[in-house]
Amino acid sequence: INGTVSNSGVTTVTSGTVAGLDNSGTATVTGGSVSDFDNSGTATISDGVVADLDNGSSGQLTIEANGEVTVLANAGTASNAGEIGTLTNTGGTLTNTGTVTEVSTVSGGTVDNSGTLTGNVDVAAAGTLNTNGTVGGTIDNDGTVTVGGGTVAGLNNTNTATVNDGVVAALTNSSTGQLVININGSVTTLSNAGTASNAGTVGALTNSDGTFTNTGSVTGDATISGGSVTNSNTIAG
Repeated sequence: INGTVSNSGVTTVTSGTVAGLDNSGTATVTGGSVSDFDNSGTATISDGVVADLDNGSSGQLTIEANGEVTVLANAGTASNAGEIGTLTNTGGTLTNTGTVTEVSTVSGGTVDNSGTLTGNVDVAAAGTLNTNGTVGGTIDNDGTVTVGGGTVAGLNNTNTATVNDGVVAALTNSSTGQLVININGSVTTLSNAGTASNAGTVGALTNSDGTFTNTGSVTGDATISGGSVTNSNTIAG
């Protein structure tokens, strides 16, 4: 189909190619491909490929295990158990148990990740990221990030970050950053210039400014080039 299909009822794409689909009803893709999909109703991608999908504020979107969306912009309610290429979340919520293979941007709303975010993640002031899965790239956070488990390769924090569980390999807390590492949280390398507290485990600590309060363990060396460090437990290095 070379043109755009406008659906307010029920439609299913089973095979072939559809250039455009504007859905305000119920649409399901079980195979084939859709080039441009605008959803304000209920959409399910159970198989096949959608190249460009815009899930509006009233949209309800489900991407199942065999479904694939190359570029997703979400402002509604979405869940992914399959594969997304590039993700932009401008509002609403996205729950990821699958894989996002490229860059993720959370400019608004909330992304809950228990799957894999392979690339870098940009969290803006109005955005929230909760992860207990895998983040393979670096999170640049100007909003709110909570690590509840899993692994994060890198986190640059200029706003609010909490590590409740899991491991962050490299964390930089800037002068405006507010960082809390709770008892089950672990940060392998921490560079702090803001306000930080640790009740869990930090490997190597560099404090260049701000304050760092330790009631947990620093297992490696601690370098204090500026600011203040208050310790009431263990600094082993």
